[in-house]
Amino acid sequence: MLTKQYAGPVAIATAVVVYVGFFVLLLGSGPAVQLFVPAGFSLAAALGVWLLAGRTRAEHASASVDLAREQVEETTRLLDATVAAAKHVRSPELRARVADARRQVPALLQRVEDTQPADLLRSVAVFRPHVEGLREAVTRFATIEADPTYFADGAQQLADGLAAVQQFNDFTAEATRLVNQRALPAYRAHLKSATSSGLPELKGQG
Repeated sequence: MLTKQYAGPVAIATAVVVYVGFFVLLLGSGPAVQLFVPAGFSLAAALGVWLLAGRTRAEHASASVDLAREQVEETTRLLDATVAAAKHVRSPELRARVADARRQVPALLQRVEDTQPADLLRSVAVFRPHVEGLREAVTRFATIEADPTYFADGAQQLADGLAAVQQFNDFTAEATRLVNQRALPAYRAHLKSATSSGLPELKGQG
């Protein structure tokens, strides 16, 4: 990563390369054009490199946290949509487990931001697809629950749906425990253990 330590030398080198390149390109264009046009482009290039290279690690980290916060907000909206979908479910167990997920996930991500902000983007990148899978599972659960006879093994699929939401909550609870213990290597390993969906797919056959 370029830092302020190298901003000056890199900017000067860039300016020289740009100047020479445009100087050669504009041979025969007249002294004024050949001198001042390359100078303008080289100055602009050097300034751009200076601004980029001059960003500190803290500034890069801040930009990463800002991006992560946007993803957290989107994940929270997905959780709200999941809670709304659960309102169409008759099962009090499923509704309670979805409410638990809505409480746990934002609390965990806030805890990560408070204690290890460098891991916030990594964390939300794992949890967002889980939350999307959770919403899809709840929507599917409501469809099957409305008339299980239209689905092969409808009752079993409903049981699997309940288990899937509990699996998600257990995963989140374990992640929270590791963050609270400041067990960073174990927490990162836990995140890596997640599958791309984290939830079994509920397939219906009608």
